Amino acid sequence: MMRIKGADRIGTTVNGFKIHDHKRENGSTYYLVECPLCGTKKWTRSQTVLSGKSVSCGCHARQKAKKISPRYQVDITGQTFGELTAKEKLSGNGSMSIWRCECTCGNKDYKPYMHQLLLGYSKSCGCKMRGDSAGRIKKSIGLTDGTSISRIASKKLPKTNTSGVRGVSFAKNVGKYHAYIQFKGKLINLGYYDTLEEAANIRRIAEENIFGNFLEWHKKKFPPK
Repeated sequence: MMRIKGADRIGTTVNGFKIHDHKRENGSTYYLVECPLCGTKKWTRSQTVLSGKSVSCGCHARQKAKKISPRYQVDITGQTFGELTAKEKLSGNGSMSIWRCECTCGNKDYKPYMHQLLLGYSKSCGCKMRGDSAGRIKKSIGLTDGTSISRIASKKLPKTNTSGVRGVSFAKNVGKYHAYIQFKGKLINLGYYDTLEEAANIRRIAEENIFGNFLEWHKKKFPPK
């Protein structure tokens, strides 16, 4: 393909930009172009014009920022953006401040930037994208309120277990048995004990108090059909 010289592009329109002049500077070619949106003339790199990735001289982005900039200066606490309600500012300033938002799905810890909320980029915590498919997945693996009913009911030990007791492992660094229990996606530390029997007993009590109440609640909320 024959290469078109910069001078030959003068008077033509490329990707919406009308080229009025050209020059070479520091080993690069520059065009004096007319912005297709505001009519401003400015020198810009040839790559910017020829790539087709730019739609204006920058006025488009400036106008968009100008339109919403007054809102950046105010407290948006309590304002709703789609499914999200801004609860509190966590850090940062202006458009780059981070806000803790609560989603209508129940997620109370979604943290978008303010400009994502104001420009409509963030309208939910992502639950709308996950939609029914996530619900089907949770149902298929037996998740309720972040907890697997089948895993609670199962007596099978995971392959990584070496103590023979679910929720108990030997901590070599302290020379004691570590008891723990996982519930609703969180690992609860039940302490360290000299003997396996002590750790197993604590784990059993935790199961009765935590899993037992949860299974009873689940039975009432989702009675077998």
